[in-house]
Formats: sequence, C-alpha cells, structure tokens
Amino acid sequence: MELTVDMAIKNPLALGIDVGTTAAKASVVDLEGHVVSFASTGLTTIMLPDGGAEQDPHELWTAVKQVMQQAIAGCSSENIVGITCASQYVSIVPVDASGTPTHNMILWMDRRGARYNLAVYEKHEDALPYWLDVHGLPPSPVGGISLAHMQWIQHERPDVYAKTHAFLEPADYVTSQLTGEIVSNACTVFPLLLTDHRHPDQVHYDDKLVEMSGLDPNKLPPLTDKTATIGKVLPDLAAELGLSSDVPVLAPVNDTQSVTIATGAIEPTMGGLSVGTTSVLVSSMAEKKSDLATSMLTMPSPLLGEYNVMAENGLGGKVLEQFLEQWMFPNDAMADSRLDDPYQVLNDAVKQVPAGSNGVFFLPWLGGSLAPNSKDYVRAGFMNLSIQNTRLDLARSVLEGLCMNIRWLLEAVQAFTGTRLETITIGGGAARLDSLCQIMADVLARPVRQMESPLAVASCGAALLTFERLNYIDKNNLKDCVVCAHEYQPNAENVETYNQKFQHFLGFFEANQKLYQQLNQ
Repeated sequence: MELTVDMAIKNPLALGIDVGTTAAKASVVDLEGHVVSFASTGLTTIMLPDGGAEQDPHELWTAVKQVMQQAIAGCSSENIVGITCASQYVSIVPVDASGTPTHNMILWMDRRGARYNLAVYEKHEDALPYWLDVHGLPPSPVGGISLAHMQWIQHERPDVYAKTHAFLEPADYVTSQLTGEIVSNACTVFPLLLTDHRHPDQVHYDDKLVEMSGLDPNKLPPLTDKTATIGKVLPDLAAELGLSSDVPVLAPVNDTQSVTIATGAIEPTMGGLSVGTTSVLVSSMAEKKSDLATSMLTMPSPLLGEYNVMAENGLGGKVLEQFLEQWMFPNDAMADSRLDDPYQVLNDAVKQVPAGSNGVFFLPWLGGSLAPNSKDYVRAGFMNLSIQNTRLDLARSVLEGLCMNIRWLLEAVQAFTGTRLETITIGGGAARLDSLCQIMADVLARPVRQMESPLAVASCGAALLTFERLNYIDKNNLKDCVVCAHEYQPNAENVETYNQKFQHFLGFFEANQKLYQQLNQ
C-alpha cells in the first residue's frame, strides 16, 4: 500500500509497540528520539506440565490496546504519523481467515515440538547443510522454535491445524489486529525457518524447506516487503484508541531488530544491549553468516541491504527478578518481605560492596545457557561462599554474574563479526540500575551508555523505524536519535579485578558441565 505522508505536521510523533514476554509496552517518540509518552502492562504466561508455555492472544491484544490508549493519551495524538510493532519472537499465534486466534500463542520457551524437529533430520539426510545454507538457522532438537510449535499443532492438535489459516509471529498478529491484514515479512518470518535469506531484501519461502517441514504451504502467511506499509488503523479501532483513521501501520519487526535501531547498533563499532527478560547483544553485518558452535547467526535487518546479529545470552533481567522477588524479598510461608521498590534497594546496597563481591561468584544460568555456548541443562548457583559473606555480597555477585555472561557473549560476537565494539548502549528493565551499568562498563572494559528511557528500548526502536520508513529520518541519521542519560567509563582497578574473575567464571561453567548434564538432561 502506498500512502502520502503529511510533512506539514510540525512536531511529528511515532508510536512504537513492544510485545514482550512479561509485558506489553507502547512509546510515543519524537524526531529527536525522546520518549514523549510511555505505558506498560503485564502479560500472563501459562506454564503447562508437559513442557508447554502459552499466552492467551485475546488477553495480549487487550493489553496492547490498553498501553496504546495510555501512550496516545499522553501526547498530541493528531501528530502521530505512523505505527510499527516489535515483539518477542520464536512464538506462534495460529489464526483463522478473519484473524481470530484458533489456539493460545505458543511461546518461545515451549519445548513440546522438539520431536518433530528431530524427525526432519531422520527423514532428510541433507537437512542440516541445506538449512544452514539457505536459511541460516536449522530446526532445533530441543524445540523452542516457531517451526516446532507449528509442527506440534499439526500433529498434536489436528482440529486446531485444520481451522488455522496462517501461523503468525506476535508482531504479525498485533499488526493484523490493527489493520485486518494477515501478512508477514522478511523480519518477522525468520523464526518459521522456511525462508531463503541469502539476500536480506529478497526473502521468500523455499519450496524444499517447506517440503522437509511437512507443513501445508497454504497455512504460511503471505510475505510483503519489509519496508511496506501494511495498511491503516481500522476505523472503529482508531476511534477507540483516539487516533485518526489515516494513521499508517508499517511492517513489524522482532525485538532484536528493533533494539538494534534503538541503540544505534547499525554502526559497525557500536553494540547494543537489552537486558530484559533475556539478555541480547545486537550488532549489524553486511553478510549472512551462521556459527552453530556459538549459537550465533544473522537475520535480515529492517534496513535495506543489511543483516542483524542474533546473539541471545539466555535469561537476564528475569534472573534479577527471581533473585529479588523470590529469594531476597519474597512473600511466602516464612515471611512477607516484599518492598515497594526492591530494585532501588538493590541499586544502593551493592555500592557498599567492592568489585569482586568479596570472593562470591554467581552463575546466572537459571534456564540453561544460550550463546556463546548453548547448554540447556546447566543451572545457576552461588559459588565460593564463606562464613564471612553477607547477602550484600550475594546481591552484587548477581549483577556481576549477569555482566560476566554478557562479556563472554561480547567476545564471541566480536569474533563472529570481525569488528571490535567500542561502546555499548544498554536498555531494558535492568538498565535502570546505575550500579549495573557501572559494573557492566568495568566488566566489559569499555564505555557503557545508559538509554534515557531504558524500559522503552524496543518500542522506541520501532517508533524510530517508523520515522525512517516514512522518510522523516534518513537511515544514516538514525544513530543521532539515540538518547542516553549517562555514559559510564570503566574503572581501571575494577577492570583488572574482573579480568581475573572472568577466567574463574568460565572455569565454573566448564568444571560443572558433566554434573549438570547428569542432573538435568
């Protein structure tokens, strides 16, 4: 769809949506990159005893509408020139021809389809090399990938499969609810594993990949250009939201791609880091590449001619939430220790502990490790505790453990891209903590820039992308719209401490692998 952009609007605003795992967020952003208005509300995950993880897509859409209304109410809505949605990915919403969900959304953490991914390799000897060459990411033997979710529905829920018109990633689902159009694009279709990505701007379904998957090609969403305008906001919905019905909705992206825009990581020497539910380090490349040994690869960028690096570290901010809400300040049979703001208490307390946490190490792999060494059976723990250690030592060690894990990833990403990332821009919920940002600078031994609105990192990136696609901002000027609150410089003494501690951190991972495998495989 071609739309005429009204350049007469003096103070244009863009609306970005971020559908995360634990919350839906919306940001209204101005041309300089400032978040003018922001809203967030929680989402509920249904954990099932058979390894399933689902969310109610009706509840999700209600939450998205709520945060959009709240964000729009906080600004001059007549100045909103466009909308783009970003979301967590490797999750699937099956919908009928009207866009109505036929089943709950199956989340990225769901493992029920693993056997069907394995069956692909049993039936097709050349599956692995062909998938790597054409797509870049092969089917996962442990599940947790969109292809596995679709196959699980096909085999385990045939009634749902029969009613399903298309399988959509969350960002595509939200976009369909906004516009009535059921489509996908090069950015959001990536986790389905069924497309040829050898050129980032000419992505299409590959007949052989689809055939090996065993899925009905008619149930795959049609593909549109990744820079396309999908449509306008549906008239009744626009009235409900308080928007003009002329506002265009642009092709959606996943949150890794959006974070790349928001943090300025489209520049070769700039790295972006989001410490949300998971920790993700982002960068950009000009070529398609995969490295199974480190679980890293590239995916098409929302910008023409580029790829984004996919490097996910595993649970990040979720680890911090677990530590604070379940271990330090819980409400359970022992006591009600809840605080109004445990994060601020943590932020202040860890500054009383020296770098190195008085010898305590925290291993952050509560849900297993991902890049740069994927082992789903490794687990978290505190190491080297002595009778002299306090809970403040434990608290600082949690932050240090998260940062050590990201340093491990950073070194692998630099080897993967062949480029040193000189500065890291950080967003996500955990980036609110200035103590974490300083520890990150010391552990990574380079400047760390804290975003002005860290909670809005993915939604802000989606909004900036809206401006770029509507020609309000040139691609080369996107980096100038990264608004940071503070830049943290590494402390030389702490850098030396953490260099030594990092080697022991890696040692704990290697030394305990066999034991973890025996316990958790």
